[in-house]
Amino acid sequence: MASNNGKLVLNPDLLTPRDMMRARVMLEGKNPYEMLDDADNVIVLTIWCLRTRTNPDFTWEDALDTPFSEFEVPEETPPEIAPALNSGSMKRRGAKTVSKPKQNAVEGKSLSVVSSDSPNENTTE
Repeated sequence: MASNNGKLVLNPDLLTPRDMMRARVMLEGKNPYEMLDDADNVIVLTIWCLRTRTNPDFTWEDALDTPFSEFEVPEETPPEIAPALNSGSMKRRGAKTVSKPKQNAVEGKSLSVVSSDSPNENTTE
């Protein structure tokens, strides 16, 4: 994928499963996904995958020797956090509202034993 200035965007998120399958063959069976965890390898892998889409003769060595000036490296920005539809504070308020009647019911229960509707049941004996 080319950027506005015509340079290829050096972003591993642009890699496809087909790219990874080609990389596995080139790496003689080594798992290319493991390379995504290493900062140096992910750059070279991305360069190789992007270049070999149009030039199958492009080698790993060619990728190692490719200057960064041929690519646009995306700026790293913090991930965007989607706004919550229901904030946690609203849930907490709801929980407090619900818990207060429960506490009152528990406090009132000890009084209700004395004024129970069934006089034969005495749970305090």
